[in-house]
Amino acid sequence: MDFKKTILTMCFAAFTSVLLVACSSGGGEASSVNMQAPEAQSSSSATIADTPAASDASSNAASSAAEASSSTSSSKEPELASFGEKAEGAVSITLTNKFGKDIKGIALRSTGTAEYGASLIPEGAVFADGEQALVHFPAIAVNAAEESDVELRPTADIRITTTDDAVYEMHQIVLENIKEASLCIAEEIPFLEFTTTDSAETTSTLESERAWRDAKAAEEEAARIAAEEAAAAEAAAAEQAAAEEQYYEEPVYQEPQYQEPQYQEPVYQEPQNQEPIYYDGGAGGGGADQEACIPDIILR
Repeated sequence: MDFKKTILTMCFAAFTSVLLVACSSGGGEASSVNMQAPEAQSSSSATIADTPAASDASSNAASSAAEASSSTSSSKEPELASFGEKAEGAVSITLTNKFGKDIKGIALRSTGTAEYGASLIPEGAVFADGEQALVHFPAIAVNAAEESDVELRPTADIRITTTDDAVYEMHQIVLENIKEASLCIAEEIPFLEFTTTDSAETTSTLESERAWRDAKAAEEEAARIAAEEAAAAEAAAAEQAAAEEQYYEEPVYQEPQYQEPQYQEPVYQEPQNQEPIYYDGGAGGGGADQEACIPDIILR
């Protein structure tokens, strides 16, 4: 008799569990069932509470409901961060940061122009290493300097600024048709790995970036050599000019200085009056003695 009672109780507990699940999923039907047998429900609830089997069945039903709710919430993918404005002509790319650093700035310019636009990442925000984000790159135009009969696709240069203020540039990127891309770096060269809407094959810009770096280095070296040669030629010309100035010095004209003549008053000397000496030829005899008596002033 006890065995039959136990079997009956277990069956009733299972039925009640199904009824509880039905009540949680569909309120209308459960309400009608409850209205039809309120006394049976109260008595059965009392019986269930008194039996271990009923308690286990209720726990299993609750666990099943929790798992169903958990699986429903986990099936939703987390929403990606979004950078840039989704305007007309913008290219939206799912971008993964594989740079090894957090990124605080992504700026764009048309290839061949001087200035970059504003950063697509707002100030204070960070595109963390290893994260994904939906980046809306603004539309760019073909550089007007690139004249060609063939229709050209616009290319862009991308500047990356990391949180340690390091700056990297990628060049001549064709953003059209890129679906997903990864920001990567190797040998201190930034590059993109991407797939397009036309192909699932991964394409890398590493080799083109390496070639651009080598060409830029060669250009800078040629400019350095040209500058050194120009400086040497200028120094040689200056040295030659200095040497020529040593052999010929143009005379410098000096204005003669005029000196005013100084007038000196003549000194007046009073004339001295000398008494004349008279010659007396007969008084003293003649000859040499007479000549000796002639004053020297007369002889002269």
